[in-house]
Amino acid sequence: MFWVSDFANKGSWIWRNLMKLRETARPFILCNVLSGEEASFWHDNWTHNGDLLSVTGTLGPQYSGISIDASVHSVDYFVWRNSVSAQPSNFSTTTLWKTLHPDPPVVNWVSIVWFKNRIPKHAFIAWLVMRNRMSTRDKLRHWGLHVPAECLLCGAADETTSHLFFECPFSQEVWSGLMAGTGLVLSYKLEDMVVWFQSILGDSKFKTIVKFIFQAVIYFVWKERNGRLHSNGQKQPIFVIKEIRLQIRAKLLGMDREIDSSMRPLYPEAPAIAQQNRVSYLSIWFGRFQV
Repeated sequence: MFWVSDFANKGSWIWRNLMKLRETARPFILCNVLSGEEASFWHDNWTHNGDLLSVTGTLGPQYSGISIDASVHSVDYFVWRNSVSAQPSNFSTTTLWKTLHPDPPVVNWVSIVWFKNRIPKHAFIAWLVMRNRMSTRDKLRHWGLHVPAECLLCGAADETTSHLFFECPFSQEVWSGLMAGTGLVLSYKLEDMVVWFQSILGDSKFKTIVKFIFQAVIYFVWKERNGRLHSNGQKQPIFVIKEIRLQIRAKLLGMDREIDSSMRPLYPEAPAIAQQNRVSYLSIWFGRFQV
């Protein structure tokens, strides 16, 4: 019987691997019975409620007196359904892929990481932090590597994702140095910080700058950590803050220039007036973040 036969040592490598997918494919196949000679009474889903052997168990044939090799005994044919709850239809690669690989639920930090105008390398590291995928020392030790446990930035606690980026005194000094002029009160726990982001009041440009800071702190703290590991060089938090400010200012300047360029066709006779009436990213930066 096709569904239960052992193909471990039969056929080509491709055939044997295809046979391993039988249980994956089986829920998608129904058996429409006509004359019945091809349909297995116990193994095929001809009732549309699953194969009977799964319903009755292995003792079903014994208790019923119906042979395990019995057929439904009428002409039958198989149809395909693209999901286990759908009606039979034509095969669709796209639909089947979505069924086998459903979209994951939307996480509450998606807008903090994947926002418009993000700096790609910063966003990627932030994404790894959000998913707890950074190769911090606690993970390296868990994987069996013999490395010291202590944080490379402070040496006062074990290096974990939460400690390195949020609880470490070095990181906290960077955070507070960048956010001091905003009047915002930070929580140095990742879960609380995600909720904190969602509660920030202000226009979209202000929120965008806060997101830039969030990602930049994570990126440059990780960069400093790796610098100490591989080159023994050490920077004080004030120099990391200066690096972050320089990069964010350059990014904001580019965004302001892009907006100015897009506004020129709308105000061909008075571009300077239009620019004066617009609140730029840099004006918010120097008004709130680097006073």
